[in-house]
Amino acid sequence: MLHTVQEAIKLAGVSRRTLYNHSDAGRISYTVGPDGRRRFETAELERVYGQLAQANAQPPAQPFTPNVHTDTDLGKVIEAAIQRATAPLIAEIASLRETLLRIEHKPETAVQQPKPQATKPAASIADVLASWE
Repeated sequence: MLHTVQEAIKLAGVSRRTLYNHSDAGRISYTVGPDGRRRFETAELERVYGQLAQANAQPPAQPFTPNVHTDTDLGKVIEAAIQRATAPLIAEIASLRETLLRIEHKPETAVQQPKPQATKPAASIADVLASWE
């Protein structure tokens, strides 16, 4: 059975551009109808795109979800999750900052004793004894 481009894209589940690209590249063969438009065989569509959708098939029904959150409830849930996830990180950052301040702290140094001045070497023991008095 021959299908128009519109029917072929619905059956194959591809875009119009993809169908034209594949036919221009020779990946899928087609015939030209009396009106000059492309027509695609069902077997050829199945060969290239696999199992085809049924022409009269309805989209699958959405599953029922009774507990749907509103946008504001969802926002609150997300915000709470973010706070729970970031609280340990914030505490760790505070601890690291405190440790860094302790590392950088330089206490004042004690009053330094004046260094003894260099003296001339003693010439004798008498000179040494005299310097101690």
